[in-house]
Amino acid sequence: MAEGDLLYTPSPERVRRARITGYREWLAARRGLAFGDYDELWSWSVADLEGFWSSIWDWASIRASREPATVCERGMGAEGARFFVGAELNYVDQVLGAPEGAPAVVTVDDEGNRGEVSYGELRSLAGAAAQGLRRLGVSEGDRVAAVLPNGLHAIVAFLATASLGAIWSSCAPEFGAASMLDRFGQIAPKVLIAADGYRYGGQVFELGEKTGALVGALGADLDRDRAGARDGAPQGGRLAAV
Repeated sequence: MAEGDLLYTPSPERVRRARITGYREWLAARRGLAFGDYDELWSWSVADLEGFWSSIWDWASIRASREPATVCERGMGAEGARFFVGAELNYVDQVLGAPEGAPAVVTVDDEGNRGEVSYGELRSLAGAAAQGLRRLGVSEGDRVAAVLPNGLHAIVAFLATASLGAIWSSCAPEFGAASMLDRFGQIAPKVLIAADGYRYGGQVFELGEKTGALVGALGADLDRDRAGARDGAPQGGRLAAV
């Protein structure tokens, strides 16, 4: 194969349905900007940073609690630029804006069982979980740690955490307790969410002993933090395990 050989060309139908095609059509209709090909679009995007990024904000229908004061503040070239200065938004607002009945999450477990959760159901689950975290005292800037298998529960817990402006960190349940402590001990979580077990390869693996050791170690670390062990160490407060 020689350098420059064309390996793939998308079908006309695939091109028509591509998001970038929709974006180019939006630019032509809303901004009066027409580009003959991708290279022209790219050249404009790096030459007119404010025009490009303001169009992305509008085209993507970004939901913000506070609109940006400026779209782009130039620094030393594009690398030093600051974008959407003054804007405030939440990731969860962006991903949960689809219609109630649209499918949000499709799951397939280790035994091949398939499940589907709609956006409306996912919003309700994440909202209920967020209320639970609030009752445990979680607020903006707090850390929430999780030991969960990759699935719906992890998605719900993450969305609940992010909706509060808290910081999410997670480990796969097959991690050793020492590895989990290495990760979570650095951030002093206020809440630890852990599964009691998980299924893999047709077997069930219990997590009680492992997470119990982790809770004990994190609790000891938090006690040392409260005693003022190190300047600048994250102050996690009481650890709640759920």
